[in-house]
Amino acid sequence: IFNLQREWFIGKYAVRYWSDPTLTYSVLTIESADQPRVQIDSFIGGTVSDLTGTDVTGEGNPDVIFEMSYGGATGLSCSVHVYDLGPTITKIIETATAACGARFADPNYDGVPELIVADTTYKYQFCSGAESPLVEVIMAYDRFGRTYRPQSALYPSYYRAQAEAYLAQTDLSAQIVALSEGGQIESVKCRVLGLVLPYLYGGMRSEAWSAFNQYYRYPDAASFRSQIETLFNNSPFCK
Repeated sequence: IFNLQREWFIGKYAVRYWSDPTLTYSVLTIESADQPRVQIDSFIGGTVSDLTGTDVTGEGNPDVIFEMSYGGATGLSCSVHVYDLGPTITKIIETATAACGARFADPNYDGVPELIVADTTYKYQFCSGAESPLVEVIMAYDRFGRTYRPQSALYPSYYRAQAEAYLAQTDLSAQIVALSEGGQIESVKCRVLGLVLPYLYGGMRSEAWSAFNQYYRYPDAASFRSQIETLFNNSPFCK
């Protein structure tokens, strides 16, 4: 038995958000009289964006934005679904698995918001999940392809600001020394990774590896760098 939680009437479309009595299993439906129903199941809750009903793509049609969530090997994960409600329902994107909490922002101030998600590629790779850094991915709308594509490298100033803020928050060198002396090399790796990733995703490879060489001076540095590069190149958000 599902209970109707919210509904939106957008032109000829009815968008409804349902959940079971425990509020853990939810369903989003999009219906109109002239088209097959769209249904998205979310197994551990789900979130309908407050931007639903607005035109986030700039195409001139209202959109539906739903972040479905589910459990996985790395904990709670999410995927963002965006549908364009034009004359026909068009699925714009279903993102690869990412951390929950996707948002829209306009980092280049062009009036069209970008979709920003957090890449979980590095979670548990070098240290605990709690210590593993998440790096934001900027997905810009491609009008020709009618989808969102990872375009993080086009926003270097955005990522440079993140790297600078990371360094301003703590004495990274002192942290690394203390962790290393305590035998916590896994934590050292994740502290360094938290600085390297913003540069790497922002297209600043020389800055990324310069920071890496400055802060990670251990015998396995070459192996660690190779692992980072492999994960980066294989991430679904770096294609």
